[in-house]
Amino acid sequence: MSNDLEFDPDERGISPAKTAAILNVEEETLATWRSQGRGPRYRKIGRNVEYTPRFIREFQQASERTPESASVRRQRRAMASLSRTT
Repeated sequence: MSNDLEFDPDERGISPAKTAAILNVEEETLATWRSQGRGPRYRKIGRNVEYTPRFIREFQQASERTPESASVRRQRRAMASLSRTT
């Protein structure tokens, strides 16, 4: 009997506890994010919640920020305050 399903390691399920450890947050934080529609995508099969390496990577990439210098932040705030006064 042939199995047509191929195992993709990027699609394996990872528990909320392990995902929380990977992201360095509390498991309760993941639950809060799920209820608020935030955080990494997840699958729910029955009552079980699981994440995949792909979902975690996508979330981490979307969370990346480039640091701005203090002078750029000051300039941005100055421009914003000028636009509010006009």
